[in-house]
Amino acid sequence: MGSAPSNIIKAISRMSLSRAYLGMQCFWGESAFAKLKGVKKTRVGYAGGTTVNPTYRNIGDHTEVTEVQFDPSLISYRQ
Repeated sequence: MGSAPSNIIKAISRMSLSRAYLGMQCFWGESAFAKLKGVKKTRVGYAGGTTVNPTYRNIGDHTEVTEVQFDPSLISYRQ
């Protein structure tokens, strides 16, 4: 049996990740999550508001949110 192309393996790997969106009122927590075993990626953004193109200086009525992509076989949502 031949080996699967690497792009298929990467796609399957990404499908098994879970995501959590945490509105923490600041981005400072992103680095703490990124260091946890099982967390594959973090990124920050804004959610829940009506301001067009929010920025750090002008978030309007948005909340600062951290997205945490994690492997649930290595770390649970509760952890």
